[in-house]
Amino acid sequence: MAVFLTLLAALSLACIATLIYRRVARRHPAKAPAGQHAAAPPPADAQAAGDGRDESRVRILFGTQTGTAEKFANQIAKALGEAYGEGVTPVVEDLEEYAFAGALAREAVALFVVATYGDGDPTDSAMEFDGWLTDCEVAGEAIFEGLQYGVFALGNTEYEHFCAFGKKVDRTLEQLGAERIVKRTDGDDSSCIEDDLDDWIVNLLAGLDKRGFAEKRVQSTNGAANEIVPAYDVVIAENCRDERKLSAYDRTGTSGGGSAGHTVSLALVDEVRELHSNLSERSCVHVVLNTNELNYEPGDHVAVVPENSEEIVQEAAKVLGVDLDTVFTLKQQEGNPHKLPSPFPGPVTLRTALKTFADLTASPRKSAFPALAAFATNQEEAQRLKFLCSADGKAEYKKCVLDCRMSLLELFQDFPSVKPTLGAFFASICPRLQPRYYSISSSPAMHPNKIHITAAVVDEVKPSGRPHKGVCTNWLKVQAPGAFALIHVRKSHFRLPSDPEVPVIMVGPGAGLAPFRGFLQERSTLQQKGHQLGPALLFFGCRSRKKDYIYEEELQQYLEDGVITELYTAFSRDQEEKDYVQHHLFANRDKVWAALNGGRKGVFYVCGEAAHMARDVHDALRDIVQHCQNCTAAEAENVVKALGDQGRYQKDIW
Repeated sequence: MAVFLTLLAALSLACIATLIYRRVARRHPAKAPAGQHAAAPPPADAQAAGDGRDESRVRILFGTQTGTAEKFANQIAKALGEAYGEGVTPVVEDLEEYAFAGALAREAVALFVVATYGDGDPTDSAMEFDGWLTDCEVAGEAIFEGLQYGVFALGNTEYEHFCAFGKKVDRTLEQLGAERIVKRTDGDDSSCIEDDLDDWIVNLLAGLDKRGFAEKRVQSTNGAANEIVPAYDVVIAENCRDERKLSAYDRTGTSGGGSAGHTVSLALVDEVRELHSNLSERSCVHVVLNTNELNYEPGDHVAVVPENSEEIVQEAAKVLGVDLDTVFTLKQQEGNPHKLPSPFPGPVTLRTALKTFADLTASPRKSAFPALAAFATNQEEAQRLKFLCSADGKAEYKKCVLDCRMSLLELFQDFPSVKPTLGAFFASICPRLQPRYYSISSSPAMHPNKIHITAAVVDEVKPSGRPHKGVCTNWLKVQAPGAFALIHVRKSHFRLPSDPEVPVIMVGPGAGLAPFRGFLQERSTLQQKGHQLGPALLFFGCRSRKKDYIYEEELQQYLEDGVITELYTAFSRDQEEKDYVQHHLFANRDKVWAALNGGRKGVFYVCGEAAHMARDVHDALRDIVQHCQNCTAAEAENVVKALGDQGRYQKDIW
């Protein structure tokens, strides 16, 4: 026990010593160094309550990765307008565009709609704000006295650090003097997050009413005005020659999240090859992209902007009843009364719009159902759609839409009388197609100007019995050499130690091997340059050695060369009893713990599916600590947490 207490104390001290490391390694490089984010907090004499505060303005700040938080921010603004009319001025703004250092402390009311990305990180657009907030927290001054605030956090309970960024924003603002006007809600995207938002808005209005906003309440206008479906104006071109040739910015730079704000590059497809054997019922592809514009490090992610298949596009055109060669442009209605995001650029053909901008295979958001009902010519279908988005229909919506993973096109199949206009379809029904992120499976040291992707092709049967094909993986699979792909790189916290002699333990079943392939290429390059390498233990798993053991020859060569010192493989279906990577971890616990807790203090990595595999690996790591340190499960969990706080337990999970 004394040894354990010494270990825990050492880990705790190391946590403090590695604060700077976490600020750099767990996040994007900041636009300004720590302690220099934008500007220092305003002086105390400029913060007196009411000094420069517009009491009628409600600032709604969002941090988004895919556009959902932005959409929710606009829904909140709409709800405030309906509740208080001209008595309140809601202002929606991206955290990336907001001058928070000089302005936030002078706001009267600020609402935060912020998503958590990856392993507890802020979204790209909130990185700078996160760094500044940390600096304010370290300073410890009550700079937000007089500010009233609320937080709606977006996340997914399948991830360990559920809504971590929203929780941080909520906690820090309160610590620094702000007054909470509504309890934080942690919206769960694995369930119906829109229900979470609706409940939060009800509580928000109640909180505002208690703070003097009740007198600004306006009478509810139930009637035709509330039945109007937000839509873009549609301008039809005379002929197809008017179609605009879309640039990379046209594809990704407009509102909708995802790639907005990133430098998107055109990459040339060099190679696409199958990694599974011909005995496999599934598919995993190795993709090589040629780009000389993007810098990356092993462990980073690449975002690929996909396109819908021709089959999907034709099916959607039938629903809309519009010829695919129709050329049109979407325009904001005068004054943008519905606070719609900027439409995609035009003029474009309907084929281009559906192929490039429309997310046709995702489950429809509940907020789309009133619009769907409005365009249903069959009254039974209209009533059914209204019920599904009502308070009484929550359970049915979950059962029929979420649990069955119903796609937008499948919904149109089930409700054939729904025939929306183009303007309403793109404004209120169909979300924007988002880029898909993949762990880069190469090192630029070995493959300069190349990015490798290892992608498990999604081709499955959903709980409803309907087939589902992943948009991006199936698009990548059919690309021929010479084709172009739109990509951008997202920096990651997932990094090899700067000292190549530090031991590494890598756990990556299936396509989770991807970042470790990049790590091994990096280690191999260092070895060839004469660097001494520390131990490297790799735990890889798949279903069958003969079917889906990807990169087998490469791994064996790295083992022979000493780039890998121990290679453990788990083939779950090659024997009667299931065999997984976590079983091999615990079976080799002494070697794992020696690498992790030896003199050079190794780093433990896991990559792959979050809901089951990553949790099982986490449990195995905790069990290893408990066994090797002869401590309780709770004490072992504290050690594992300390490893994570130091950056010595890193996860790349999805």
